[in-house]
Amino acid sequence: MLHIQSSIEIAASLAETFRLLGDAERKARLNPDIKVLNVAQVTDGPLGPGTRIYYSLETPAGIRNFHCEVVAYEPDRLIEWVSDTQPAFRVRQSLEPTETGCRLVHDEWLAREVAVPKKTRKWSLFDVADAFREASDLDTSPAPAAGGGDEQALLGAMQRSLAVWLGNIKSCLEGPSAETGIDLANLTTVAF
Repeated sequence: MLHIQSSIEIAASLAETFRLLGDAERKARLNPDIKVLNVAQVTDGPLGPGTRIYYSLETPAGIRNFHCEVVAYEPDRLIEWVSDTQPAFRVRQSLEPTETGCRLVHDEWLAREVAVPKKTRKWSLFDVADAFREASDLDTSPAPAAGGGDEQALLGAMQRSLAVWLGNIKSCLEGPSAETGIDLANLTTVAF
């Protein structure tokens, strides 16, 4: 499983930051690599474990339709989502208080090989690698072969994309006078 982790300090409260993280559409619109076509909660009730969100996104690799389900939820602290895509991905966003606001820690896992459950969308590793490669302006060499290949290029593209997205979240929360993008001095990103 591919895993990256990034963190960023944000001058906003835990509650305000968590409110943005729990707003799937608003958060998705801050991702520079996608165009949001539709985001909708498809389960009843407030956001929490078991909540399912439908996404229709335009990516560099084409239109993607899928669901994510909340698998862990602690108000003002943690939200974790798992997709029904193939390969599956999992995202955990957790918050820690700081003297000036909070630290957002973002973990993302992408399965290399998974069984295909019934009624799911199939995304090949080729599709995911191409999307990240195109989004980050990497060279246009062929996608990595299934079960191997150039994982470092994929991880690099994921790290760059995530850095910009977290910078956009920070800018959104810190107000209109905040600098666009990200202060790389306050970001740590690690690939595993």
